[in-house]
Amino acid sequence: MGSRTRIVCGGAIAAALAACGPPPATPATAIGGASGDAGGTDAAVAADAPVAEAAAEAPAEAVPEESGPSPAEAAFRQAMEALLSGSARAVRELVPAGGLLVLTSNVCRKPLYGVGTCHEERVEAERRRIADEVLAPFQDLLSRAAQADAGFRVDAIDADCTEGEGGRWTCRAELPLGSDACRGDRSAPVRAVVLDGGDSWILIELGYEEEILLCE
Repeated sequence: MGSRTRIVCGGAIAAALAACGPPPATPATAIGGASGDAGGTDAAVAADAPVAEAAAEAPAEAVPEESGPSPAEAAFRQAMEALLSGSARAVRELVPAGGLLVLTSNVCRKPLYGVGTCHEERVEAERRRIADEVLAPFQDLLSRAAQADAGFRVDAIDADCTEGEGGRWTCRAELPLGSDACRGDRSAPVRAVVLDGGDSWILIELGYEEEILLCE
């Protein structure tokens, strides 16, 4: 800031009145400095303006969205969740009325409903016959996977789905079954065939394989 001289004038003496005038002008150096500062600020703002405009006009960098499971994979996981819950009714909801669910397994636990026998490894069950007795081997498989890993979650297993003919998708996953002294690390591949039914996905086949070893 420039210095400013203050003159105090009295009202009785004419000479003193004559001496009183407008306050002295601000020194040129101060004015020049202030102008220079203001000019420098204006110049900086003017220089930054194109940069700010360019930044405002530049499109925001797109953040890649995390892709969720495909509809076929979601239907597969829904079937696995239904088996894990031990609910035959939840599985039946995935099969259309009057439809067929084909069950295949290389493990013969007990006779199953439907056409064929356990030894043929295929069972065709009508929806009204999809009961716990039919689904017990699959329910047990998911239950053992959950027991082998306290943190087991169906939505966390690695699933692979491939499209086949007629809009059918085959999804597969490897279920860890824990480890023991006889077999070491054990696992069982499980698969489901699902079909896009338009309004919802249809479960048309379930299957799994398990290695059976006899240990002394």
